[in-house]
Amino acid sequence: TLGEVVNRRNVKKALSEGIVRLSFKKKDGTIREMRATTMSDVVQPLVKPNAAHRATNPDVCAVVDVEKNEFRSFRWDSIISWEV
Repeated sequence: TLGEVVNRRNVKKALSEGIVRLSFKKKDGTIREMRATTMSDVVQPLVKPNAAHRATNPDVCAVVDVEKNEFRSFRWDSIISWEV
């Protein structure tokens, strides 16, 4: 829906500009909360030189969990809430 597209765009923008608190439902049904970002100064140091990159899936968003300092991903349709 249009609302989902606008929301996804807003979440992507917020992730690229700072840290976002996300709540989403994992595949196993448990709820996960995470503080995440896609800011390049956080992402770049974690990218391994010669790492194989996965094909982009438009239904999934890859981020850095700033509390674990590791890459994580979530499905767009699993978001319960988000806030900057």
